[in-house]
Amino acid sequence: GFQNYPALHIAIEEDFENLAEKILQKMLPEDLGKQNFQNDTALHLAIEGDFETLAEKIIDKMTPKDLALQGFEKATTLALAREKGFTNLAEKIYAKQHPIFAVFKRLLPYTTT
Repeated sequence: GFQNYPALHIAIEEDFENLAEKILQKMLPEDLGKQNFQNDTALHLAIEGDFETLAEKIIDKMTPKDLALQGFEKATTLALAREKGFTNLAEKIYAKQHPIFAVFKRLLPYTTT
């Protein structure tokens, strides 16, 4: 059932992207680390569901510590983003966890192959 199930998780799983965005706006960054019964955060679900824009907004708001949380089968959001081919999301997650990366990226632009 949906008892004790975060509203953002439900909205994403039910494909209510607009509702998910409205819920996200009202959430505090520290609440985005909430995990469901499979240990997935809302970001895990957004990446899994191919909600790239929503995932980007969650990354922007989420704490670096919570970005590292392991979800289902110990998958991190960084690993999921890479696996799904979302290079920009993977870079965004990595940069937020490693602020020095963002500095180097601006100084030394490169292309991923």
